[in-house]
Amino acid sequence: MRYEEFEQDQEVKLEFFSGGGTDMEEGFKFIDEQGINPNVFVCLTDGYTGFNEDNAPDYPVVWCISSDVQAPYGETVHFEMEQ
Repeated sequence: MRYEEFEQDQEVKLEFFSGGGTDMEEGFKFIDEQGINPNVFVCLTDGYTGFNEDNAPDYPVVWCISSDVQAPYGETVHFEMEQ
């Protein structure tokens, strides 16, 4: 798993990272374990993963998805990756 932390007003630069076999629950678990109370959780994904609707967090979730998959909860934003 990989995560990035940014400070307010800091320029955000993301590098592509792929590990395959994404488990969305691990991100939410990490946030809980660290005692983080996010204003929003933003996840960049291809969407080809399991979404545990029964365990959706209480905070807002934005799924940035590079395929035609629609997330079952939160807000879905579709995008295309430039090669």
